[in-house]
Amino acid sequence: MSIIKKLLFVQLLLLFIQSNRAFGTPNQSVIGYDRIIATFNEQIITEQDVENDVLLASRLPIQSVLLQHYRQEYPLNFLLLQKQVKQLAGNIELYQPSENTVQRRFLEFRSQWQSISEYEQFLSTTGLNDQRILGIISTHLLLENYQTINWGITLDSNTISNQTDLASWIQKNKPSFKIRMLTAE
Repeated sequence: MSIIKKLLFVQLLLLFIQSNRAFGTPNQSVIGYDRIIATFNEQIITEQDVENDVLLASRLPIQSVLLQHYRQEYPLNFLLLQKQVKQLAGNIELYQPSENTVQRRFLEFRSQWQSISEYEQFLSTTGLNDQRILGIISTHLLLENYQTINWGITLDSNTISNQTDLASWIQKNKPSFKIRMLTAE
């Protein structure tokens, strides 16, 4: 055999061995670690996303009494609602929160911990970071703005009529989105 054929054979053999290793060991960051429970327009929502939001519901409440109630009663549906409103209003300037408002609410959130190490422990436990927290705060503010402007519901209101209006809005807009709920296998 010529040297070129030997080198080509060795490279193919190494490639084969590496590909078998890659397929033989599943990626532990997804398989066996977190479970996809829903999709929204090809975006995934995992069990960890819902668990993190349940944990954050008391530490980082949304200022709308109606939406906070919905968040605590229906955590997965609240995440879907966030995505729906973000899709509809995310690029419209009218609904965008100011940077100062986002930063103020972030500082309020951070003030719950006595030390930086306690806060970092919280982040480590949840897998969150400052950027994700800022994104969540920004989305909450977007939802609050959408509620007051589009639905005409004040942030301190949570009547049966408001809950019915929210449920009607969700049902009316649901066909506009590709939402898929996944069951456990």
